[in-house]
Amino acid sequence: MKYYTHNEVLDEVVGSKDSSARVEYDAKMQAYLVGEAIKAARIAQNLTQEEFGRMMGIQAARVSKIEHGQNLTLNTIIRAFKALDISVNLESAGSAKVPLCCFMIPSEALRSDSRCIALQLLQADVLPDSWR
Repeated sequence: MKYYTHNEVLDEVVGSKDSSARVEYDAKMQAYLVGEAIKAARIAQNLTQEEFGRMMGIQAARVSKIEHGQNLTLNTIIRAFKALDISVNLESAGSAKVPLCCFMIPSEALRSDSRCIALQLLQADVLPDSWR
């Protein structure tokens, strides 16, 4: 039986790394993972979407979209993490991959299922190698 890596499957199903379909897929995946991290941090702080929305100055329906990775902007991401009192660090590595945003959430603030999101972020190359 032949085994395939995750990237080999993506190459076959979505397209090669340089294809427009793959670039779009990777961007959507990163947005989804950032939204999931925001959701995990909100839940870890025992906030409802309504409470979190008030902290950000937006409606709960918009919070839901953010948590699903829809229409994320850098400003929205920063506002979300500021409302949750989590520092956000942006990094640029020249022409190499540039993470959308990098953040650290203290492990004691996360439930065990939230740690899975951190692992997914690591696997998706959203966090810099120095944090692995």
